[in-house]
Amino acid sequence: MYALPYQPTDPLAKSVAILKRVPLLTRPAALQKHSQAITEVNNLVKATLQVIEVIFELEKLTSYDIKDVPALGLAIEQIPVDGHWVIITIVSVVTQIDGLITESEDKHELSHYGQKINIILSKLRKQITLCRQQIDEAEYHRKLKRLFQSPTEIIEVLKVLIFNKDAPQPLFHGATKTTVEMTVLKKKNVYLFISSLDITEEEISVLRPVYDSIKTKENYKIVWIPIVEAWTELLRKKFEVLKSKMPWYVVQYSGIIAGYK
Repeated sequence: MYALPYQPTDPLAKSVAILKRVPLLTRPAALQKHSQAITEVNNLVKATLQVIEVIFELEKLTSYDIKDVPALGLAIEQIPVDGHWVIITIVSVVTQIDGLITESEDKHELSHYGQKINIILSKLRKQITLCRQQIDEAEYHRKLKRLFQSPTEIIEVLKVLIFNKDAPQPLFHGATKTTVEMTVLKKKNVYLFISSLDITEEEISVLRPVYDSIKTKENYKIVWIPIVEAWTELLRKKFEVLKSKMPWYVVQYSGIIAGYK
């Protein structure tokens, strides 16, 4: 796209050109002379627009309860201050653009505004990420509570408890040393054995009489859910050893289960 020539002294033409985003510094010499200033203005305008977008995103989240999303309350409190910096930055940018157009000596030093706007942008992005995490957690807890209050199917409860949004993984069946789908638990009474990997063979043996008494009854199953916050190669090896000593079902999920808290 290129600009049609116009008379810079014509106020109407100048205003229309600005509205239509027509470049006013059309002379190569002027562009070369002010290239650094133009780049600085361009970067600052982009960062300021991003701040405005994130503020709008935060305001859209105000429909959620502050009790569920405490980070949102802190973020909203800061919006007036952040908005103030956006306004004075825009004024400074407009003044700078006008100075470049008119070749005026009355120009602003924008580096201070650039630093402040980028700090605000970084802070707002962290806040909105935290808000979304808290919203997801609040919605998850409501969903899990609802399922536990009126469970209709054990598989649905386990999917949310262990995997939440992730695709359910097959279970390991210790008796046959094979993997099976979670559907084997459908319409069953399930005993959940939940522990870390810091269990002994003696502790596992306590469950064996329970397993022996129900293994011939199709309506009862035992499932071990190992709790590991951060998997390492050493922990994976330990998990495989423990798993090999269990004849019941084992969850082989490689992350921290969704219902950890």
